[in-house]
Amino acid sequence: MNLEKLIELFDVLREDVEQYITSVTYEETRIEVNKQVTLTHEEMLEGAVKTDIFLYARDTEHNADIVILMDEAWFGLLSSIMLGIEEKALNEVTRDLLLKFGNELKDILVKKLAENDLTVKPENLQVLTAAQLENELTHTQYFGVTLAVHGVADDDVRAGIILGDPAAIKVDEPEPVEEPEAEATNGDNANGTKTNGKSKPSEGEEEMAPDEMVNAQRVEFVDFGEATNVFEELDGTNIELLKDVNLDVSVELGQIQMPLGKVLQLTKGAVLELDKLAGEPVDILVNGHRIAQGEVVVIDEHFGVRIVNLVSTRERLAKAKLN
Repeated sequence: MNLEKLIELFDVLREDVEQYITSVTYEETRIEVNKQVTLTHEEMLEGAVKTDIFLYARDTEHNADIVILMDEAWFGLLSSIMLGIEEKALNEVTRDLLLKFGNELKDILVKKLAENDLTVKPENLQVLTAAQLENELTHTQYFGVTLAVHGVADDDVRAGIILGDPAAIKVDEPEPVEEPEAEATNGDNANGTKTNGKSKPSEGEEEMAPDEMVNAQRVEFVDFGEATNVFEELDGTNIELLKDVNLDVSVELGQIQMPLGKVLQLTKGAVLELDKLAGEPVDILVNGHRIAQGEVVVIDEHFGVRIVNLVSTRERLAKAKLN
């Protein structure tokens, strides 16, 4: 694998990646290669932006690192679409969203590469910060492409694909071995006191019995950062928590505004003319908010609605802010 081969493979994968991101964001997506890069291990770490996030996996088939770079705009994009709440930082909720996004994208790419007679086995997908990335990189040489993703936001969103060179594995220098300290043996210590293989307590100290000794060790706590939303306060770490929440889904055929006097004059058999023309799509509402449009169909003896258009993410977010 080299840079030229990566560019060739990305051209094969580009359409599938665009279709997947379009299906997630509901926005027509187009991906453009900005730059081709070849980096050393040090340049890789120095160029990592602190606010970026990295999806890391190890390709066991080619013994190579696979790194997907995503800028901080992806937090807001994925959380607003999948949760309806715009998150702008890495926490347990957004970490789960990124893992879900990465695993689904990985499955698509592995399948597409297999159709082109190339086997890859990315394993142990992780969501890492720039600081955490250093502990996972195993190559002295990397190559990749930086990407501009058009259509998912008002401005282009940065992304990138970086692969480790299988022929340039980093060899860690062995740590110096410390000489073990000589243990006290039966005989005299430095002060000429008999020890019998055990240290003698100094003056003023009492010797502890074996059953009174306590084995203590330092506790290391994981830093989860500051809680940023209600999911963390409830110890929720996955969108699974919300899957049993009931929502009211309704279909609005049309609307009409009438003065109170005419409403009071309505009788049985009166006909109301709505603001929709025959054949126009009807609105699909969730908890009173329009999320899609559809066409009325008949299923056996029941009415149904076939979705023909989803409301864009920008429009939904704009309405949410106004409310």
